[in-house]
Amino acid sequence: MLASICSKCASSESSSLDESVWMQLLLGFPSVILPLAHENRDIRSSAIKCVEGFSLVWQRLSTSVPRNGNTIKLPQCMSSPTFGIFLESLVNQKTMISSDAKFLPAYISSMLSPRQDMIIPENLHERFDRTTKDALLDFILHSALKLTPYGKFMVLSILRGVGGVLFKAEGVKSLFFDLLDRRDQYRNRHDSRQSLSTYEIQILCLLLEVLFSLPDRANIGFNMSEPLVRALKVDALSPDDPVAVMPCLTVLQTLQPVFFDNLETDTKEKVFGCLISLFRTENIEIRNATRDALLRINVDASTAVKFIELIVALGDARGLSKRTKRKDDLSRDAVSSFEELFGESPIASILVSLLDILFIKKDVNQRTCLLQPLFQILSKLLSDQWISGIVFQYTNQHDTSSETPDLSNSMKEAQHLILLVLKDITDTLHSHSRHQDAMFRSSDVDLLINYIRSVKDVATRNHGFSLIASLGKACPQLLSDCIVDLFLVIGDAIKQDDSHSQRVLEDLLSVVVPCWLSRNTSIEKLLQIFIKALADIPEHRRLTLMVYLLRTLGNESHLSTVIMHLLQSLVKRISLSLSEHQGSRWSALSQEWEYGLAVNVTDQYSYKLWFPCFSMLLKEIRVHGKQGHLMLHLAMRFLLSKLQDTKLIFELQSDESTNFIRVAHLSKLLLF
Repeated sequence: MLASICSKCASSESSSLDESVWMQLLLGFPSVILPLAHENRDIRSSAIKCVEGFSLVWQRLSTSVPRNGNTIKLPQCMSSPTFGIFLESLVNQKTMISSDAKFLPAYISSMLSPRQDMIIPENLHERFDRTTKDALLDFILHSALKLTPYGKFMVLSILRGVGGVLFKAEGVKSLFFDLLDRRDQYRNRHDSRQSLSTYEIQILCLLLEVLFSLPDRANIGFNMSEPLVRALKVDALSPDDPVAVMPCLTVLQTLQPVFFDNLETDTKEKVFGCLISLFRTENIEIRNATRDALLRINVDASTAVKFIELIVALGDARGLSKRTKRKDDLSRDAVSSFEELFGESPIASILVSLLDILFIKKDVNQRTCLLQPLFQILSKLLSDQWISGIVFQYTNQHDTSSETPDLSNSMKEAQHLILLVLKDITDTLHSHSRHQDAMFRSSDVDLLINYIRSVKDVATRNHGFSLIASLGKACPQLLSDCIVDLFLVIGDAIKQDDSHSQRVLEDLLSVVVPCWLSRNTSIEKLLQIFIKALADIPEHRRLTLMVYLLRTLGNESHLSTVIMHLLQSLVKRISLSLSEHQGSRWSALSQEWEYGLAVNVTDQYSYKLWFPCFSMLLKEIRVHGKQGHLMLHLAMRFLLSKLQDTKLIFELQSDESTNFIRVAHLSKLLLF
């Protein structure tokens, strides 16, 4: 009907027709935008006929007003010839508009946006200057913003492609901040009546997406940092409320590295603080979107270091037994800074989330700067006083009638993550050679040793050992000053009876043993520690670990020393007054684990390796054995049992030259 009315008005030959009626018809043009993009083809076809009618009315009106000298005042965009060109261009595309519902949003956005693309011919773009485009857009939006929330959303959806120029319209800007304010009031429980309708939520999300997709934020006309941070705030009490969740989710999915890089430093810190708070939220969609956003953006280690120092300061301030005014002021400043960044989130929760982020985000700028702050926070996690400060902060922040959560699991998880992050960073240093010494301190290894002694959890201890191995590979000299203490801890760790612990221990031994030897430290002390620890572990692991240690030390040069210390350990442990006439007791000794391990170790090697070692074994017993007679007797029994080796017997019988060599070795042994 509207198309027919427009057509009749345009074709009327009567000059008495009130031109204000024509203008009222043209002012209805924005209402046709929605049906032009409707999913129903018939509706789109009818709408394009209305545009044809508007074009005819505008042509009649634009020629009639000047000719008749009418004083009627047209809106700025309608008084320009380009409005007619705009209507005509839509008519020229009526086939595409009728056939494809998605064509109009792309076409009109291309027509009115500052950038040019292939949809609009270049000569047509040249006829629309920026002022004209803004006037047309403002004309459409001025009418659209009077519609219902559904109507507003549909028109804004069509025009979203124009980008940031949407916000040049004062009505759009006012609508955006009004919706953001109402969301804040609802989220903070100040006014439950301010809840947004479904289409209002969609409008807010659409405008947020447009705003934070902009490559250049210089001409937006307001500070974008504030709505960015506000949209990321989600009330922990309503993790599934769409009013809180949907805008936050939109920003997380839209946030891009270039946009984040251009933010001011303090805004980056606030945004990163919000992402930390959201990282472990109950809402799965937000949690996943937060993770993806964190992996996209560039984060500086300095920001993470600042947060770690803030957390350390909070625990220190609250854990002090003696209070002073200055310390109270510092405490209040720290709490204020923490709440500004993380709201009412518990410190333990923020710490664990931050550490988790640092573990998954391998591309943090200047990542090595995190090393010492992480060692610092690890030392704090071993302090009962510091942890009591964290508990105090939680109880002071929450209702005293509520139950204080058990922070032990959070503290354990934090310790676990610190070890993982430290190892991950340290492993990247192996291929570099400069400035590594300055990154670590000898106290770092002492801290790890004390930490390993203090924890009972096998997995966490293994992470500690793996980190020490990585430190030893990156900076071998770090382990020198505490090598004895380190081996004492390793001795305790040998008792862990699982395959993963064994692999971790073997990796650590491959680093620590060469470090021990490089200091010219006696191998005897190392073996004493090692053999003492073997008593408490299963038999199958004793052999594996001893063979690995021998391989690290050097099989040929230390096999006799290992056997000697095993036999010496056996004699000391039994403490019996043995004599040559106590045959039964000598037989009993061969059933002990040290004797059995010595036999099993030599069985791992060819007689060509262990046979020559026996002369060295007897010499070492003579030099080092405190129970010389008993040790010698036990060693000879051990030797005689090994001489029954079938491979050795076969070799002696099959090769005369080899016989001579072997007999010479045997004579040397017997003459000893």
